[in-house]
Amino acid sequence: MFISSWADITRTGTPSMFPSLERSYLNPRRPPIYSSSIDNVFAPFLPPSKTVNDQNDDDGDHLLVNRIYYVEGEQIKRLQLLASENGCMRSKVKAFTSFL
Repeated sequence: MFISSWADITRTGTPSMFPSLERSYLNPRRPPIYSSSIDNVFAPFLPPSKTVNDQNDDDGDHLLVNRIYYVEGEQIKRLQLLASENGCMRSKVKAFTSFL
């Protein structure tokens, strides 16, 4: 709304509509009420479970893996064509991440 009004003022010099400064629209004196059922919507974030290789690691730290992939442009195009079906083209990012 702000950007549209600003653009309108720069084009015509006068705004076509004036902003409403009515505070009651935002209900500042009535905070929202939350139900305890909202806790059922979200899943708790838990650290990943240990794999067979990590069973010997007794220090309790979780291993983070960082990988760098080098992929040729032709391979990306091939993945994109394989991921596209029924005439619906998938993006290169979607094709590569689904391949991973």
